[in-house]
Order: sequence, then C-alpha cells, then structure tokens
Amino acid sequence: MEKSVQQTHRVFSLLQADPIMYSKYFATYRKNVWFRPSWLHLQQMMRDTDGCYWIMSEGTITAGISISENALGSLFVIPPFHFSQSIAAYLKEYIIERTSGIDRIHAYNVLPEHIAAFAAEGFEPVQSRKCMIRPTEDIPIQLLPRTYKCLQPSPAVRMHITRLILDSYHDHIDSRDHQCFTQDILDYFKHHSTADLLEASSMIVDEQTEEFVGVCLVSLWEGLPLIYEIAIKPGHRGKGLAKHMLRKAIHELNNHYYVLRLFVTTGNPAEGLYQKLVSCRETN
Repeated sequence: MEKSVQQTHRVFSLLQADPIMYSKYFATYRKNVWFRPSWLHLQQMMRDTDGCYWIMSEGTITAGISISENALGSLFVIPPFHFSQSIAAYLKEYIIERTSGIDRIHAYNVLPEHIAAFAAEGFEPVQSRKCMIRPTEDIPIQLLPRTYKCLQPSPAVRMHITRLILDSYHDHIDSRDHQCFTQDILDYFKHHSTADLLEASSMIVDEQTEEFVGVCLVSLWEGLPLIYEIAIKPGHRGKGLAKHMLRKAIHELNNHYYVLRLFVTTGNPAEGLYQKLVSCRETN
C-alpha cells in the first residue's frame, strides 16, 4: 500500500510507490537510452528496487524517481507533464531536509532533456555516459597494416590484455586501477567466453615486437552483444586498428545477433570512432 512520505504546503510531494506498479510506469515512460531489448527488461530494472517514489503535483502523479540517502536517480516524467527547475528544487530540498551531514547530492542516470533543470539548481555534470547501437551486417573487414596481426583473445593471455588496457587508459577519462582492470578481464573470460563472442573479439599484435597493442572484447548483456572493452596502446593509434576490430565484430556477429552496443563516456576517442560506424553504412 502506498504511503505518503511528506506532506507539504508546496505544490509538490512524494509518495512511496509499489515496486511492481512503479516498474510498469518506468518501463513505459522512461526513455530506453541503454537500448534494452524489451519492455520486460526495462521493467525488471525497477521491479525489485526499494526507494521508488511518485512525484505528486496537487494530488496527481506526474513523474517517478529513485531516492537513496543522498542520491536521486532514473527520473522519468509521465506525459503530458514536464520536468522543471521547480521540481529539481523540491527534490534537492527534500534530500537536504531529511538527511544530515551530507556535503553533496548526486543525480544519476540523468536524461539530456533534464540536465538544464538540475543545472539551474546547482548540480554540476561530473561524467556523461551513453549507449550507442549499430546493426550488425556482412561488411568487409578493413585490412590491417602489414606489421600487425589479429588474434582471437583467450584466457591464456589475460595478463597481457590487462597490461595493454592499463597502459591504454593511463591518464584517460576512464582510467581505473590495476586491480579493477584485472578483475574486469577475469570476469569477462568467466562469463562471456562463448565461441560466437570470442570470434567477434580481437587481439592486435605488433609482429615486429610481438607486443600486444590492441584489444576489443565483445560481451553479452541482456541477450544482446555489447563491447566490453576496446583499447589501443599509445603509439599505435591512428592506424585503423580500432576500426578493424569494430568492423570485424559487426561482421562476425551478423549471423548470431542483429545489433551491437557500446557504452561510452563522452570524450572517449571510441565515441567518435563508433559514431562513424553508427551514422553511416560503410561499404569499403
């Protein structure tokens, strides 16, 4: 049963939502920015989540939001209503009033059309990630320069992959520590090393030095392929290595899946490269 969490003289209030009903509204009205493959996948995100609230305006449900101790997340608005600075101000005040000792409030999974309203209330963008999607198809794979060869990744070379990624992400927008990268690669080979995914993945080796200089790992997320990691070592960029690996993935996955996805942080060089493959149908 829904329970009012705050009564206020202001136009807005919050009402705790039943997760099942909330998940249906979320799946219907939240923009599918991560290209989840079905309405049910979207619903499952919120089906078992605590802290889901309706944003009420004069007794009418206008939007939904997830609230934790000092965070607001995954906002969606129910037509014909719109998100505004006044709603952002109310949400900020709600967190401040109910939580003591916090020095900042986080808003996560913010849609582009909601950024301005949050910014007007003093929220500053920290990092922006998006999901890009590209249909798979039978396209020719760009040839590598003569000094490079392409291999299929395997658990036997996972330490080389970890070192390659660590070197590639040094002072990078997506930089993480050695332990994190090591665990990520262990998890990849533990959960995603089926034949079709490994055939679509790549390791690039410099034949002159036998150095591992590029990697593209394809995983499976919610039943559809996702680029798990793509990296090129400094000194080997600008030679078409990443383009070769992405086109190979698009080509190899064509007989198994109908799309390939990539999560990317804005400003990552992979964003521009993948955008070229998304925005036009390359045939040569």
